[in-house]
Amino acid sequence: MMPDPGTMFGGAAASLSLLDNLIKLIRNAQRDETPFAVADVIQKLPVEAFGLARIFESQIDSLELAFRDHNINLERTIEQLEEDYDYWHFRKYRLIRSFEPRVRGLTQAIGYLLEDYVAIAHCSEREDLLVSSYREANEQRSIIEGIVQRNRPVGYIFQELRKHARRIRAELGDLTSNVKTS
Repeated sequence: MMPDPGTMFGGAAASLSLLDNLIKLIRNAQRDETPFAVADVIQKLPVEAFGLARIFESQIDSLELAFRDHNINLERTIEQLEEDYDYWHFRKYRLIRSFEPRVRGLTQAIGYLLEDYVAIAHCSEREDLLVSSYREANEQRSIIEGIVQRNRPVGYIFQELRKHARRIRAELGDLTSNVKTS
């Protein structure tokens, strides 16, 4: 089974974009000729995470629209769809097979954000932040893994992932309201 190239490149692009934004934050802090404060960079990470959550929700919306455009019954599970003649005859499997890797790619991109946070926390010797961050991250990962099951209706999966993304964006929105951006 060939992985969906869009998924691989999309996840990589999101991660690289996040890293590029982090580098820009560091360079801008250095250009100000003020002492480099790791806390300032950590404070701006929620803005980047908010953008990634927005991309997550947008990709979920696009994928659901593609399912609807291909007349895929959202009340059926992936397993049920794979047992349908139309799935194979009309090559709908190409779209459906891209579903699981896309979700994994998005989850991985969010994981990369957390890795950046870990690196910065290490630099500032704030490992205490890592303990609570990882605990929360593990809870989030468990939620996503619980949502994306092959035996759940795909419409339910879209709905729950969208709800999860919106909740994350709301939480990040609260964090970003206190962040000064240049």
